[in-house]
Amino acid sequence: MKMFILKATRPSKKLEQGIGKYINIYNTERLHQTLDYATPDEMYFKGVNNQVFQSREMLLDVAS
Repeated sequence: MKMFILKATRPSKKLEQGIGKYINIYNTERLHQTLDYATPDEMYFKGVNNQVFQSREMLLDVAS
């Protein structure tokens, strides 16, 4: 069995860019089931008057 010693190193620029790109897609493009198929940005930036919230209320009324 080989043992490896992991060293804490500074992340590479390419890695940082890749993570940043993923976070951007996750927050702005990917629809989230727990947010009623909206993006986190839609929920955060557009607020209560947004159509996303109105659609959600309509669906909840129908389901009741």
